[in-house]
Amino acid sequence: MKSQVGIIGDGPSGMLLSQLLNKAGIEKIVLERTTRPLVL
Repeated sequence: MKSQVGIIGDGPSGMLLSQLLNKAGIEKIVLERTTRPLVL
């Protein structure tokens, strides 16, 4: 089974969801309008 998920925003909730999907083997993409260093 192949799934694709788009996550809008990489705040705490987006990052947690991304990790949970990764552990479940579900393909995903995280979209954020700010730069990575600013988010971190």
